[in-house]
Amino acid sequence: RSSDLAIGYLLHDFKDETLTKLIYFTDNGDNSISSGGRGKSFIVKLLKQYSNIGATDMRSIASDNQFIFSDVCSSKNIMVFDELQKNFDLGQMYQKVTGNWQVNQKGKPRYTIPFAESPKILCISNFPPQQDGPSLSRRIYVIPFGNYFQKGIT
Repeated sequence: RSSDLAIGYLLHDFKDETLTKLIYFTDNGDNSISSGGRGKSFIVKLLKQYSNIGATDMRSIASDNQFIFSDVCSSKNIMVFDELQKNFDLGQMYQKVTGNWQVNQKGKPRYTIPFAESPKILCISNFPPQQDGPSLSRRIYVIPFGNYFQKGIT
């Protein structure tokens, strides 16, 4: 199953620039409204039991915010960007998936985290990725979550 592959990939410390992916958890089905409740955050809680995870709540952060990656550090194995909004520009993640991270923290000098020391990326959204094309498709692995945890089903 694709979810098993994604979880195994995130937990393993092996990194290769030619094989690295952004893992993208999203809702499966009607994505016209943000309903959630499908178990995406539950999987993150599971991952936290086995890996050092950093997280950024993206609900109120614009994609062009210069401090969007200020919480990223080399001590984290996985960086979770939770609650990506429908129009979030994944293009700014391209370099982070396959290269070094440029980190800009408020009131501090910028610094670079080399690819070998950088965390893997997990994005969580109630909406599927809006961008398309070869630049994104070679860098992303989308995991759709069904409505198993919805009211009336469990």
